[in-house]
Amino acid sequence: LKDITLIGHSMFDQWDIKNLAGNSVNNLGISGINSQEYLDLILNKNSLKMLGDKVLIFLGTNDIVLENWKIEDSIDWIDEIILKLLQINPNVKIYLLETLYTTFRADRDNRVIKQLNDSLRSVFTDKINFIELNHIMSDKYGKLNFDYTNDGLHLNSCGYQVLEKIIIEAIK
Repeated sequence: LKDITLIGHSMFDQWDIKNLAGNSVNNLGISGINSQEYLDLILNKNSLKMLGDKVLIFLGTNDIVLENWKIEDSIDWIDEIILKLLQINPNVKIYLLETLYTTFRADRDNRVIKQLNDSLRSVFTDKINFIELNHIMSDKYGKLNFDYTNDGLHLNSCGYQVLEKIIIEAIK
Protein backbone atom coordinates (compact mmCIF):
# COMPACT_ATOMS: atom_id res chain seq x y z
CA LEU A 1 0.00 0.00 0.00
CA LYS A 2 1.36 3.39 -1.02
CA ASP A 3 1.09 6.51 1.17
CA ILE A 4 -0.50 8.78 -1.46
CA THR A 5 -3.03 7.86 -4.16
CA LEU A 6 -3.41 10.05 -7.25
CA ILE A 7 -6.83 10.01 -8.92
CA GLY A 8 -7.46 11.96 -12.07
CA HIS A 9 -6.85 12.54 -15.75
CA SER A 10 -3.80 12.92 -17.99
CA MET A 11 -2.13 15.52 -15.75
CA PHE A 12 -1.53 12.69 -13.28
CA ASP A 13 -1.28 9.86 -15.82
CA GLN A 14 1.60 11.58 -17.64
CA TRP A 15 3.42 12.45 -14.40
CA ASP A 16 6.27 10.05 -13.76
CA ILE A 17 6.34 10.28 -9.97
CA LYS A 18 7.08 7.53 -7.47
CA ASN A 19 7.66 9.65 -4.36
CA LEU A 20 6.15 12.91 -3.10
CA ALA A 21 7.63 14.62 -0.04
CA GLY A 22 9.01 11.32 1.23
CA ASN A 23 5.69 9.51 0.63
CA SER A 24 5.28 6.62 -1.81
CA VAL A 25 2.81 7.31 -4.63
CA ASN A 26 0.22 5.11 -6.34
CA ASN A 27 -0.58 6.99 -9.55
CA LEU A 28 -4.06 6.02 -10.79
CA GLY A 29 -4.38 8.83 -13.33
CA ILE A 30 -6.02 7.91 -16.64
CA SER A 31 -5.52 10.08 -19.71
CA GLY A 32 -8.71 11.40 -21.27
CA ILE A 33 -10.99 10.40 -18.39
CA ASN A 34 -13.62 12.75 -16.99
CA SER A 35 -15.13 12.82 -13.49
CA GLN A 36 -18.23 10.83 -14.46
CA GLU A 37 -16.15 8.12 -16.13
CA TYR A 38 -13.80 7.83 -13.15
CA LEU A 39 -16.84 7.40 -10.93
CA ASP A 40 -18.70 4.95 -13.22
CA LEU A 41 -15.81 2.92 -14.66
CA ILE A 42 -13.49 2.72 -11.65
CA LEU A 43 -15.15 3.53 -8.34
CA ASN A 44 -18.70 2.25 -8.94
CA LYS A 45 -17.25 -1.05 -10.24
CA ASN A 46 -15.29 -1.41 -6.98
CA SER A 47 -12.03 -1.61 -8.93
CA LEU A 48 -10.26 0.33 -6.21
CA LYS A 49 -9.92 -1.67 -3.00
CA MET A 50 -7.28 0.27 -1.05
CA LEU A 51 -6.17 3.88 -0.76
CA GLY A 52 -3.27 5.66 0.82
CA ASP A 53 -3.99 7.90 3.77
CA LYS A 54 -3.80 10.87 1.40
CA VAL A 55 -5.64 11.10 -1.92
CA LEU A 56 -5.11 13.83 -4.49
CA ILE A 57 -7.94 14.35 -7.00
CA PHE A 58 -7.19 16.17 -10.27
CA LEU A 59 -10.35 16.21 -12.43
CA GLY A 60 -12.50 18.76 -14.24
CA THR A 61 -10.78 19.78 -17.45
CA ASN A 62 -12.26 16.85 -19.39
CA ASP A 63 -15.70 17.49 -17.87
CA ILE A 64 -16.10 20.92 -19.42
CA VAL A 65 -15.82 19.60 -22.99
CA LEU A 66 -18.75 17.19 -22.54
CA GLU A 67 -21.91 17.97 -24.47
CA ASN A 68 -24.60 19.63 -22.29
CA TRP A 69 -22.20 19.73 -19.32
CA LYS A 70 -23.03 21.98 -16.37
CA ILE A 71 -20.87 22.92 -13.38
CA GLU A 72 -23.37 21.12 -11.14
CA ASP A 73 -22.52 17.88 -12.96
CA SER A 74 -18.87 18.07 -11.90
CA ILE A 75 -19.88 18.99 -8.36
CA ASP A 76 -22.18 15.96 -8.16
CA TRP A 77 -19.60 13.57 -9.66
CA ILE A 78 -16.77 14.78 -7.44
CA ASP A 79 -19.04 14.64 -4.39
CA GLU A 80 -19.83 11.00 -5.20
CA ILE A 81 -16.14 10.27 -5.78
CA ILE A 82 -15.34 11.70 -2.34
CA LEU A 83 -18.04 9.55 -0.73
CA LYS A 84 -16.68 6.42 -2.46
CA LEU A 85 -13.13 7.22 -1.32
CA LEU A 86 -14.33 7.62 2.27
CA GLN A 87 -16.04 4.22 2.05
CA ILE A 88 -12.76 2.63 0.95
CA ASN A 89 -10.71 4.41 3.65
CA PRO A 90 -12.72 6.36 6.29
CA ASN A 91 -9.49 8.00 7.53
CA VAL A 92 -8.36 9.28 4.15
CA LYS A 93 -7.33 12.92 3.85
CA ILE A 94 -8.60 14.18 0.49
CA TYR A 95 -7.08 17.00 -1.54
CA LEU A 96 -8.84 18.43 -4.61
CA LEU A 97 -6.57 20.19 -7.07
CA GLU A 98 -7.90 23.23 -8.84
CA THR A 99 -8.58 22.74 -12.56
CA LEU A 100 -5.71 24.35 -14.43
CA TYR A 101 -6.24 27.17 -16.88
CA THR A 102 -5.17 26.53 -20.46
CA THR A 103 -3.40 28.68 -23.02
CA PHE A 104 -4.16 28.90 -26.74
CA ARG A 105 -6.86 26.21 -26.50
CA ALA A 106 -10.14 26.75 -28.33
CA ASP A 107 -11.71 23.69 -26.67
CA ARG A 108 -11.51 25.04 -23.08
CA ASP A 109 -12.57 28.49 -21.91
CA ASN A 110 -10.64 29.83 -18.91
CA ARG A 111 -13.70 31.79 -17.78
CA VAL A 112 -15.59 28.50 -17.49
CA ILE A 113 -12.63 26.93 -15.69
CA LYS A 114 -12.64 29.85 -13.23
CA GLN A 115 -16.39 29.41 -12.61
CA LEU A 116 -15.86 25.67 -12.08
CA ASN A 117 -13.01 26.29 -9.63
CA ASP A 118 -14.98 28.94 -7.73
CA SER A 119 -17.90 26.53 -7.40
CA LEU A 120 -15.74 23.57 -6.38
CA ARG A 121 -13.94 25.71 -3.81
CA SER A 122 -17.17 26.97 -2.27
CA VAL A 123 -18.84 23.54 -2.17
CA PHE A 124 -15.91 21.43 -0.99
CA THR A 125 -13.73 23.67 1.19
CA ASP A 126 -15.43 22.50 4.39
CA LYS A 127 -15.26 18.80 3.38
CA ILE A 128 -11.77 18.42 1.94
CA ASN A 129 -8.56 20.34 1.23
CA PHE A 130 -8.64 22.49 -1.90
CA ILE A 131 -5.25 23.09 -3.54
CA GLU A 132 -5.11 26.27 -5.61
CA LEU A 133 -2.80 26.11 -8.62
CA ASN A 134 -3.69 28.92 -11.01
CA HIS A 135 -2.41 31.80 -8.88
CA ILE A 136 1.09 30.32 -9.29
CA MET A 137 0.85 28.50 -12.62
CA SER A 138 -0.84 31.18 -14.74
CA ASP A 139 0.71 34.16 -16.49
CA LYS A 140 -0.25 37.83 -16.21
CA TYR A 141 -3.07 37.26 -18.73
CA GLY A 142 -4.75 34.56 -16.62
CA LYS A 143 -3.68 31.70 -18.89
CA LEU A 144 -1.54 28.65 -18.11
CA ASN A 145 2.04 29.92 -18.18
CA PHE A 146 3.50 28.72 -21.49
CA ASP A 147 6.77 27.83 -19.71
CA TYR A 148 4.84 24.99 -18.01
CA THR A 149 3.24 23.39 -21.08
CA ASN A 150 4.02 22.16 -24.57
CA ASP A 151 0.46 22.13 -25.89
CA GLY A 152 -1.43 24.68 -23.79
CA LEU A 153 -3.17 21.99 -21.72
CA HIS A 154 -0.75 19.33 -20.45
CA LEU A 155 2.24 20.03 -18.23
CA ASN A 156 5.86 19.70 -19.29
CA SER A 157 8.72 18.83 -16.91
CA CYS A 158 8.99 22.41 -15.67
CA GLY A 159 5.23 22.47 -15.01
CA TYR A 160 5.46 19.23 -13.06
CA GLN A 161 8.27 20.66 -10.93
CA VAL A 162 6.04 23.61 -10.00
CA LEU A 163 3.05 21.32 -9.40
CA GLU A 164 5.15 19.13 -7.11
CA LYS A 165 6.27 22.14 -5.04
CA ILE A 166 2.67 23.33 -4.64
CA ILE A 167 1.46 19.87 -3.59
CA ILE A 168 4.30 19.32 -1.12
CA GLU A 169 3.49 22.64 0.55
CA ALA A 170 -0.23 21.74 0.70
CA ILE A 171 0.11 18.23 2.15
CA LYS A 172 2.62 19.00 4.92
